[in-house]
Amino acid sequence: MVGAVVLWNVYVAKVGGDFMYGCFFVTLLAVAAEALAHRVARSERTLGAAAAGLLLASSVGEPITEHGTWGIVDESGYYPVEGWHPVRVGSAKFDVGLFFAETLHDRGIRPTLGSGGIGMMGYYSRLPIIDVLGLTDVTVARAALTRRGRPGHEKRPPEGYLAERGGTLLRGKSGMARLHPERFRDLAVLRLRPLEGRDPWLLLR
Repeated sequence: MVGAVVLWNVYVAKVGGDFMYGCFFVTLLAVAAEALAHRVARSERTLGAAAAGLLLASSVGEPITEHGTWGIVDESGYYPVEGWHPVRVGSAKFDVGLFFAETLHDRGIRPTLGSGGIGMMGYYSRLPIIDVLGLTDVTVARAALTRRGRPGHEKRPPEGYLAERGGTLLRGKSGMARLHPERFRDLAVLRLRPLEGRDPWLLLR
C-alpha cells in the first residue's frame, strides 16, 4: 500500500494534476477502501476494524488553498448538485448534454463532438466526443505544450486533427481562426439558446 501511494504521488507530480481539488487522489481512497475491506474480512476483530474504516470513510479533508488559487477549485463548488431525484447539476455542460441527447441522439443524429470537460456532456448526450484537452485522447495528450495555464487544460489538438477524426461540432472559439476563413466564422456559430454562453458551439464541418 505504501508503495502504491509513493508511485501515485510521483505520477501526479509528473502529469501536473488537474484543476479539480483532490480529484487525482480519489483513486488512492478507492485502493485504501479495498485494502481495508480485505483486512476486515480476514480480521477476527471485525468490529474494531469496521469502526476504523467508518472513521476513515467519514473523515473530511480541509483544503490547503483557497478556492481559485492557482486555478484550482473545489469540485462541489464548480459543479454543484442541485437535485438528486431527478439528478440536476448546476452546470451548462449538464444542460448541453441533455439538450444534445434530446435534439440529436434520440432522433438518430450522431455527430462527433469536440470539447473539453467531456464528462457530463459525453455521458448525458450519449454522442461520440473528442477530448480537445487530451484527458482521454492520446494524440492531444502527446501534443507539444505551447503555453502554461490551468492544470490539466493546457494541451490543444494538432492542426487538422479534429477534422481527421470526423469532428462535427466544436465547443469554444479558441481554434476558430484555423477552422474557417474569416468571412465564414460568424456563420459557424450555433445560435441555439441552450448553447449560448461563454464558450459557443461551432460547426466544424
